[in-house]
Amino acid sequence: MALFIGALTRHTIERAARIGDGFITVALDWDETLTKIWWYQDAGGTGTVVVNTIPAYPGTPITPATFTDAMLTDLDLDRAAKADADEMHLTLNLKPVDPDSQVELLEALAAKLGLPS
Repeated sequence: MALFIGALTRHTIERAARIGDGFITVALDWDETLTKIWWYQDAGGTGTVVVNTIPAYPGTPITPATFTDAMLTDLDLDRAAKADADEMHLTLNLKPVDPDSQVELLEALAAKLGLPS
């Protein structure tokens, strides 16, 4: 079993580096996210780094095309990789997206990435 610690401030990120097997943060601003990952590494953290991203579309309906464009055109996947994140998780439940629509969005993204759906 692994212990991943969610952390947003420098103090909690450094704690995650000391006592956790990895840390989880949220990417609202990618420059800030990169800084947080550096804090983790500078504090001796060598575990898994998980970045949650929250696709938000103010005033725009979330369609498969909008979603895949945001994830690929805005380069969230590339940004996560360049930030040395080991995993990127998509958080679709913070903006009301019903479960069937979430499946449709994720299947569209998987198809664009050439992954099985």
